[in-house]
Amino acid sequence: MRQPKLIELMDDLATACNMADQMEAEGTLKTLAFHLRTAQNFLYEKTSWRRLVRTFQFNTVLGQRFYDYPTLPIVIQGQTINDTPNPRRILQWTLQRGSARYPVKDGINQLLYNNTSQQQPYRIEPREQIEVFPEPDNVYTVYMEACIDLRPFRDQDDRATCDGNLILLLATASLKGNWNQVDAGAYAQQAISILRTQNANDHGKQRYIPGTGILTPTSPISPEAVAPWPEPEHTGNWSDW
Repeated sequence: MRQPKLIELMDDLATACNMADQMEAEGTLKTLAFHLRTAQNFLYEKTSWRRLVRTFQFNTVLGQRFYDYPTLPIVIQGQTINDTPNPRRILQWTLQRGSARYPVKDGINQLLYNNTSQQQPYRIEPREQIEVFPEPDNVYTVYMEACIDLRPFRDQDDRATCDGNLILLLATASLKGNWNQVDAGAYAQQAISILRTQNANDHGKQRYIPGTGILTPTSPISPEAVAPWPEPEHTGNWSDW
């Protein structure tokens, strides 16, 4: 997926809209950047999550419950970018102890705070920071599978989060539409057609076929059918975990 710099897309957009000779004007630059940002915001909401999912990780500290969101450094054409997770698009959490992975459930019931012992965390809740519960009794690695958040897209060296080709097509359609140019719709149709194809291909050959069976905790296709793991010991008068 092409993820160009903002200035590269601005140059391409100016060419597509016959504005290349106006690039020195500050108003033109603001207009181009605005339409590109708007196009990317739209694409981010419409792009299949599979194209945006990454694995983030952080290490717990003995006795510490709150953590900043981790970043994921990537290199695009020699430029290092630190991606951050979108707290609204977290798919799953796991915790590693030794060589084994353990599931961590999302959400912390306040009644659980009656348990003040330090244990292997088995609950987690993302807010302004990430809270784990109970307080860790050791150093563990927590893995978060989540979509990357939108990168800053205001400075000329900022890189796109979504497909640069689609951003350009949608921005061109938007800018030409403002001027009532007849080919604006053609650019929009190209972008939407490509986006639909990409999202459809992300499903591969998988199909959802409703079945007649009833899932049970021991069913081989049940979400609960995972390898057994030792559950933390319950202490005190608390059971909702």
